[in-house]
Amino acid sequence: MGGKLLSPLYRGGMLRPSSEATQGSFLKHWIRAHPEVEPMGWKLRETAVPWVRFHALPGAKRYAENAAERAIILSRANALGTALLSAGMLCWIVQARADEAEGHGEFIGSYEEEEYEPVWRYYVREQEWISGAFDAEIAAVADDGPAYVLWISRETGGIFAPYDGGFDLFPSSDGDVEHLRTTYRDWLSDREDGL
Repeated sequence: MGGKLLSPLYRGGMLRPSSEATQGSFLKHWIRAHPEVEPMGWKLRETAVPWVRFHALPGAKRYAENAAERAIILSRANALGTALLSAGMLCWIVQARADEAEGHGEFIGSYEEEEYEPVWRYYVREQEWISGAFDAEIAAVADDGPAYVLWISRETGGIFAPYDGGFDLFPSSDGDVEHLRTTYRDWLSDREDGL
């Protein structure tokens, strides 16, 4: 069974632009770059875009148990985000929520994958990437909070997608993937599939 349209984010399996400035600007970009996938890290991995995953903690440990481990997660997140997005780069920040709380930014639509799956509501805002400025959001994702967040470079289209356990990065080229893999090789998975 396929996804069920609930509001304007998807129509007939495709994203449709909105008339609002930020919404329209973001959705036009997303339609062009990722026409048949939701703005979620695990959905993007299913497409043929360049991708690399890094673990948030040594030994592929999933969750922090103390302040020192939380500091490692934020240090890695900020290093990877800055490597991909560059300091001061204007980004779209897309927040997906499955709870009833209001998201940060302008509402751009919602989507239900399966009948008994959660309904995801999407919000977008624009902001420059600044190392440390998003620690609260990154920490909430790392603790398996109710929202997922993506940072998308307005300039390159590169995507930084934290999850509870690490970070999926979607650079604009395979060469950028190799550069990131080389630079941060100690944070990579030992698995052949990169997960």
